[in-house]
Amino acid sequence: ALGRIDHRVADHLRPLWRIQESIWKEAIVRFLETDLTRLAGSGPLTIDLETYLHREIDLGDGVALHPGGKFDRLIHQDEAVHVADYKTSGKLGKRISISEMLKGNQLQVPIYHMLVEQRPTVDLLGVGPGYADPDSRAEFAGFARDDQLEGMKETLRVLAGLLSEGLYPLKPDSPSCRYCAYKAGCRIKHPPTLEREAGSQDGRQFIQLARKNSLRNRTLLEDLVHEEGS
Repeated sequence: ALGRIDHRVADHLRPLWRIQESIWKEAIVRFLETDLTRLAGSGPLTIDLETYLHREIDLGDGVALHPGGKFDRLIHQDEAVHVADYKTSGKLGKRISISEMLKGNQLQVPIYHMLVEQRPTVDLLGVGPGYADPDSRAEFAGFARDDQLEGMKETLRVLAGLLSEGLYPLKPDSPSCRYCAYKAGCRIKHPPTLEREAGSQDGRQFIQLARKNSLRNRTLLEDLVHEEGS
């Protein structure tokens, strides 16, 4: 990847790129030294790289998801399975937040967890100069309670349903708005559009997802409805 980037910027930014390239290489070397030392001390294990897996996930209520994913690293150790995914930016802790998963803001980790039948631990490994500690990691071992898992399946059902119907409700103040390529043409601040959205039933459940969190009685949409009525 570094080589491809180097080729694109060579004619314009070579001096600056050489500095950046050196910083990245040093960070990667530090990460590898730490990571390989940790793996060497973990005992016998089998490692598969760039492993692709595709299977059906039953979400309940007659809804199934058919995701596929390529794992950066898949480790088998005794009866345990560990999926590792390298990250070069972002807050790792937020990616494993159950509340963020239930809201539908973080989907990769829970889908990876559900994609492997053995219900693996998902390890996010911070690689690059953005992570001062070469052992920057975040681990998701699964949902602590059944209601959290059911709440996650419900969130995925809502999203899958909207996708199958071709419905894309607006999500004001979404973090992705900062880097969306279509920001200039988006109608997210168009008053008539917002008025129609407010009166639409299509995205009602999607909007309610933002209120879900990992607390008891806040993981399912029906919990929120009961709360409103109390």
